[in-house]
Amino acid sequence: MAKLRPKTPKLAQKISQCATGFANLRSQGSQAESFDAQSPTWSFVIADKRGPESLYSDRAGSDWSGIILPKLRDFEGLTWADIKRQTHGHGKSSNHHVPVNKMLNKVGKRLAELNLDETGQLFSLRLDSRKRIYGIKIGSVLRVIWYDPDHRLYPTRAN
Repeated sequence: MAKLRPKTPKLAQKISQCATGFANLRSQGSQAESFDAQSPTWSFVIADKRGPESLYSDRAGSDWSGIILPKLRDFEGLTWADIKRQTHGHGKSSNHHVPVNKMLNKVGKRLAELNLDETGQLFSLRLDSRKRIYGIKIGSVLRVIWYDPDHRLYPTRAN
């Protein structure tokens, strides 16, 4: 595991807890399927606090009560299996893991700055046709990192 480069003791503790969660999930193997039967919970402990995709940005702030929060509440009434089964367009998955190496280069760089560079994939939650939430899914908890209001972090042909 890479060395953590904490900026503050509190942040170092949060990152360490997240890394421990990765290690525990890897060791649980097939137990991951049991998390699909659970409802999601959200954690904002590792949310990026700067940049255009930050949940602290003006755009996220203006979208919080009308778009982000209502959609997260809707997801809470489902299981992870239900969420992963949702599709759009021609049967494409709406909510899924995305390999970090398929995202914009700045994603990997920013994850390194946040000491989260061991993350090989992020989970993408589709809020509407363009808006996405990205985070690290450990068990039934999505640790939210970014809000991408224009679907720019993971370019697709439709973008």
